[in-house]
Amino acid sequence: MAGGGYPVGSTIKPFVSAAAFQEKVINTSTVIQDNGKIEVPNMYDPSIVYTFKGWKPEGLGSVDVFKAISMSSDVFYYTVGGGYQNFKGLGVTRLLSYYSKFGFGSKTGLDIGDETAGSMPSPEKKKKATGETWGVGDTYNISIGQGDFMASPLQLATAISSIVNGGTLYKPYLVKEITDENGKLVKTVQPQVTRSNLISPEYLALVRKGMRQTVESGTGCCSINREVPVPVAGKTGTAETSSEGYDGKNPRTKPHAWFEAYAPSDNPEIVVVALVEYSGEGAEYALPVVRDTLKWYFTEGKK
Repeated sequence: MAGGGYPVGSTIKPFVSAAAFQEKVINTSTVIQDNGKIEVPNMYDPSIVYTFKGWKPEGLGSVDVFKAISMSSDVFYYTVGGGYQNFKGLGVTRLLSYYSKFGFGSKTGLDIGDETAGSMPSPEKKKKATGETWGVGDTYNISIGQGDFMASPLQLATAISSIVNGGTLYKPYLVKEITDENGKLVKTVQPQVTRSNLISPEYLALVRKGMRQTVESGTGCCSINREVPVPVAGKTGTAETSSEGYDGKNPRTKPHAWFEAYAPSDNPEIVVVALVEYSGEGAEYALPVVRDTLKWYFTEGKK
């Protein structure tokens, strides 16, 4: 799917992790306490307190980057993305810069068909559209793939491929070769590099470790381990479609379900991204699509 833009939810967290490593905002020893929420007083009126909740009300406890990826800690990424108390996060400028480097906000250049560039919010765009100033809550939202940040499944697939391959973003293509009416080869399409050296390979390896843990013991466990004959790494995502959440009646207020994965995790050859619109949790609705695709690919597809 290249034509539609969607909030990507927690599938964005590996990219935030990579940016935070590169900018020295975190390292492997960084630990953040996830108590289920963070509270931020209004800078002009401290009696007004804004609450930003994680997906698990009681919290996930002490979280390092590997647990943050594998268990999808919102509180960790609020903090790393926007900062909190004495922890200085990436901030909106650096965050948006890295999203852009990974190809978000731009068309991938797919060789056939129309596609969306998605949507990249910014303080300037918000000011122009609403007259309001960008706040830390806006940075928190885009740090977990919510707010006005939108991307297509194709953009996500090309971006995650750059994490998998060591830091190179490629232009995707569907036509591998062209032959004439007699079957004679006329042209072979060669891969085109869009950007390279996005993130230091050592940091991407750490992000991949977290994505492997997602499938081993995290939010993406455990049916893939049982049914796919090779090791898989991935990331779940559940993207809210309504600021009020699912109202119990209108199905279009249900979240979009996402799952991104690659396999084999120790020697990757395929990336799969699944989006199930207005369905629910990524682990419940999108993960089975990826699981069955990989299962077929590494069994029937190899025959």
